[in-house]
Amino acid sequence: MGEIFPAELGAEAKFMRFFQQFLFQVEIAECLAVLVTFRRQRVASNVVVTP
Repeated sequence: MGEIFPAELGAEAKFMRFFQQFLFQVEIAECLAVLVTFRRQRVASNVVVTP
């Protein structure tokens, strides 16, 4: 069995933290886009135009 050095663990942890942060930001952006679209649809459906 090989020995795992702290430097190797640190490099992998930094990469994984960056990757997780990136995915988290993408997920938040997608959720906000869905919420904004839903609110616009609700506002548009509540508008009544009288001639």
